[in-house]
Amino acid sequence: RITATTPQGISAQFGQRRLDQLAAIEAAKKARDEQVVPIGLGILDKANKQGVQAEVITSKIDDMLATPGRRASDVVQKTLTSVREKIGSLSKDGVVDARDLYTVRKELGNTIQTHAKETANWDKRLASGLERDIQKVIDDQIEAAGGAGWKQYLAEYSKRSQAMAADIERRRMALRPPQRTELG
Repeated sequence: RITATTPQGISAQFGQRRLDQLAAIEAAKKARDEQVVPIGLGILDKANKQGVQAEVITSKIDDMLATPGRRASDVVQKTLTSVREKIGSLSKDGVVDARDLYTVRKELGNTIQTHAKETANWDKRLASGLERDIQKVIDDQIEAAGGAGWKQYLAEYSKRSQAMAADIERRRMALRPPQRTELG
């Protein structure tokens, strides 16, 4: 009670520190986006010059659909069919824009979650493996189309994002710690 009623006391310092930390995270995001994102967009533009072949991606998705074990899963069937149709709809003369593929790649986790909720069937390990496999096919085709350095770009972007995500997770855990503490 004393601390709460003390003007500019320790509570204000904690509040200022929290604001400073949030500002630092925003600055780190801005720096990441200013330094790394233009490199990725340049790589996607290089891939677009040669053209990313949609047929290669859809054929590998068809192979995944035919894989024993996976083909029995409703989540896998619906997800792969959805991604295949999406890529097919974005394709013009057998070529798909690399930026469109990147968007499909980013939204893949949401697509898997949507189909998992629809079927009320969720195998987290299978879903994460499926997401990783589809992303690898997309990444391989972007690089094959002339987008050399695409995987290094993704690794750099991920590395810069992980520290920010870890900080946000620590903040979340601090609000609801796994073990209660009696301060009184």
